[in-house]
Amino acid sequence: MEVVASASQLALVALFIYSGVVKAWSPMAVRRMLEQVAGSRVHLAFALALAAAELLVGLGLLFVPSNVAPRFAVIALAIGFAGAGVVGLRSEQRIRCACYGGHSRPLGWTQLLQFPVFVLLVLAASQGTEYWDNAQALLLFAAILAACGSAPIAKQAQVWSRLRGDRAALEFSIAYQRHSLGGNQ
Repeated sequence: MEVVASASQLALVALFIYSGVVKAWSPMAVRRMLEQVAGSRVHLAFALALAAAELLVGLGLLFVPSNVAPRFAVIALAIGFAGAGVVGLRSEQRIRCACYGGHSRPLGWTQLLQFPVFVLLVLAASQGTEYWDNAQALLLFAAILAACGSAPIAKQAQVWSRLRGDRAALEFSIAYQRHSLGGNQ
């Protein structure tokens, strides 16, 4: 059972740290989503507070794994996520989720279905008695941050690849036009 508890705890840690970091990187997308859910203007500080709350929950789960407070915070956040999912389902307009970096997936069933998953992960994690020491926690934190940093790098690589393809097509088009116009242009 210790393996399941530790794996569940680690899954929650990684999820909340990643989600918090990604939200901190794109607070405007989070703000737009929150405004659509709330139906009114939301201050940017609230979007940043949500990112900070998720990051703090992840850090709490990582550095004080036996403490129940971060687990209660997971349930509280999961209730909020499920509520946003309900709003997304009831909305006449599609509300773009900014949950994990501004994806275009709409708020709705995903958030509702994630709620029991969060509850099960918290219940499984609470069965553990031994987790990791602070040195291991720092190593896990560094690995999670490295993963957070690699996601935007991979996205940028895709963008640069498309741009190179566009540049090659443009160069071919210019060369073709020059050749068809007699090569003197």
